[in-house]
Amino acid sequence: MDQEYLTPKEVAKQLRVKATTVRRWIATGALEAETIREGRRNRHRIKKAIIETLEAPHQLNTIITASWLSSRNEEISGA
Repeated sequence: MDQEYLTPKEVAKQLRVKATTVRRWIATGALEAETIREGRRNRHRIKKAIIETLEAPHQLNTIITASWLSSRNEEISGA
């Protein structure tokens, strides 16, 4: 393997967030990950280099929350 990969659980531990938060970042596209399909499950692997280059990992959560709130407000005002 040329590069080292981390599981969402390992990333969560390193960034001091919950694994579900890391999975949410992956699902929304805020965090790039390789997806490995295993039957019904999708397993995600994150390049270690990506995590090491993050300056402020908690900014990811702020960006995701702001994006969600913005889309939610558009839905409400459009209704």
